[in-house]
Amino acid sequence: MQFTPALLLDLLAWNWPRAKKLAWWARQLVKEPAAETVARHVHNEVLRILRPAESMVRRMLLILALKEPLSPIFPASPAKAGVSGDSTPSPTHESPVLPAKAGTRAGAASQAQFLLTEPLTIRLPSDAMPVVKFGPRIFVFGSGMDWRPLPSEAPLPPLPAAPLLARLSRLDAVLAAPDAHAARLARLIARLRGAREAGRLTRLSPIRPRSLMPGRASRPLGELTRSAITYVCWGADAALDGAWDSG
Repeated sequence: MQFTPALLLDLLAWNWPRAKKLAWWARQLVKEPAAETVARHVHNEVLRILRPAESMVRRMLLILALKEPLSPIFPASPAKAGVSGDSTPSPTHESPVLPAKAGTRAGAASQAQFLLTEPLTIRLPSDAMPVVKFGPRIFVFGSGMDWRPLPSEAPLPPLPAAPLLARLSRLDAVLAAPDAHAARLARLIARLRGAREAGRLTRLSPIRPRSLMPGRASRPLGELTRSAITYVCWGADAALDGAWDSG
């Protein structure tokens, strides 16, 4: 598919509300936000929605960050390394996903914690995780035998709720004010380009390829949502290839 600047703007306008719905869906699964712990099955179900939502938002931020031409930022000398800060500037362009008045710096301190990059390594299941084993059971009807699970089949303890809720809050903050995060991502891409031009070995893109995107095979997502995420991935790849300059 040949992406044009107009098509990229339409992509952002169509899919930003869909990402907000995914974030809302994930938050609704946490029945008691004030609780200190969350059941493990609820935690896993939230992550099955949160991971693809974060990946989708990250790619739309990438499209937005590449809207304006970027000049490489070359690595600073060691003497000047501690001078440059990473404060979040207020966006100067009109947001294609929010009204013009919404591009503010409110909550910039909390927004800065949203991960703009995806790890290069793929996490595999750990052997240290307890495995639920099922064995034969002998039960005679009418015997009144009290069934109890084996020690290895005992339910796993709940997980702390604070990290999950903080992750949801960071996503909500990005969805509320995307322009500041797009500016952060633009600076990151400029630094990556500057490092490559300076001869340093660095990653080519802040995101993974579409086939390795976090949450790419999430089961709770419908076919329409998966198609929308795939479409956003195509748009992000096109933006990296210079689709904003094609028009």
